[in-house]
Amino acid sequence: MQNNGENNRISPKSERYGVDELYRFLLWICVLLAFFRLLSRTAFWGWFWLGCIVFVLVFMGFRTFSVNLPARRSENRFYLRLRKKASKAFGLQMVRIRDRKSYAYRKCPECGAVLRLRRKRGEHTLTCPRCEEKFDVHIR
Repeated sequence: MQNNGENNRISPKSERYGVDELYRFLLWICVLLAFFRLLSRTAFWGWFWLGCIVFVLVFMGFRTFSVNLPARRSENRFYLRLRKKASKAFGLQMVRIRDRKSYAYRKCPECGAVLRLRRKRGEHTLTCPRCEEKFDVHIR
């Protein structure tokens, strides 16, 4: 019996999704839940955290071995969009904390744009660069 190679082909249905950014995030969640489990003093909370760990691990395994590639890709894209928004907001807050001694941040009452102002004490009249609204600001 000759083998012409047809039996060795992988069918498109047997492709698995594998590991992605959401998988790595869920892995860190498992580590955090395990830490909470170690800190729990009562049996109820210990079992609760263990149940959460098992649930996340099962979900990770489901995603890894899934053959529904478009659905897993869309889940990963959704996670990446959320992560991008969170990192952008966190990054802006870090800049505000770093520059708190030199700059004051105020919102335009008309359009809501955040303006960065030199920290000079007293009353100032500003013009918003976005909507050109004039408003007064007090800086302490």
